[in-house]
Amino acid sequence: MFTKGLFDTERLRIRTFRRKDFERFLDIALDKEVQKYFKGLGRSVSEISEYFDLIMSQDRQYNEALAITLRTTHQIIGYIGAFSMPPETLNVEYFLAKEFRECRYGTEAFEGLISYIRIFYPHIRYISLMLDKKNIASQELLSNFGPIPVPISIVVAFTVFSFLACPFVYVTSYPSFAT
Repeated sequence: MFTKGLFDTERLRIRTFRRKDFERFLDIALDKEVQKYFKGLGRSVSEISEYFDLIMSQDRQYNEALAITLRTTHQIIGYIGAFSMPPETLNVEYFLAKEFRECRYGTEAFEGLISYIRIFYPHIRYISLMLDKKNIASQELLSNFGPIPVPISIVVAFTVFSFLACPFVYVTSYPSFAT
């Protein structure tokens, strides 16, 4: 079942972040792997706090900042955000706590997000992700997707350097999910 700002997958409950979630968000965001690949987040507690404030203040009509939690314990294990860009595009970003990275939770959250987008953002035709070229785990996550019966294509922009210095090396589309 999907409600705006809340949905479940087989093992996950994905819900809107709350202010009280900041400490767990911070714990995950300070992880070295998250810092390595999630360039816009910031490196210090104050920068991460500013980022959290930013995602919490976004207009909820076209932007989502969602906590990835375990359905059984409600423990926050990550973050997935979808932010509106040009008229038919949502930019998606995500990260997971270290101990939950190789359990297919990212794939499960992303699959759930696609279904969620289909319901609450029917005008969206593209999902944009900016990945570091060396982020093999995220590339593997995307390679798990075959045809999905929603009118969405995933466009991936790979980065080489910092988020601002050289944002796009090349753009590739994963298999079109348009029906």
